[in-house]
Amino acid sequence: YGETSVEVDGVSEAFTTLELGAQVAAYPLEPFRSLQVGAEAIYVSISGNVEDVQGTGAGVGVGPFVGYKLVTEGGFTFVAQLGAQYLAAQAKAEDSTGSSAAAKESAVIPLLNLDLGWSF
Repeated sequence: YGETSVEVDGVSEAFTTLELGAQVAAYPLEPFRSLQVGAEAIYVSISGNVEDVQGTGAGVGVGPFVGYKLVTEGGFTFVAQLGAQYLAAQAKAEDSTGSSAAAKESAVIPLLNLDLGWSF
């Protein structure tokens, strides 16, 4: 949850942003390390006002991945995942006069996750 800033006509506008995601992964070779096979789901929502126009948008992505998790003896952890996601998004906007517009779009996009961390 947070804010995303966009510059519109030289003025910075803030949009409220929410992102939620979940992932399930199986480790067929070694428990919690090496080869990963799984799926990921993500939801993103954004809303805000620019001058007299209020807009909202939301999108959902779901898809499978294959990856690898490397954990060193010291605990350093690196995860790389590659797959595909089906993405569906919609947006709508309305101004102070009641005029409105809406759009929907869907596509299959690549999924790439690269994570660095520490395991203990």
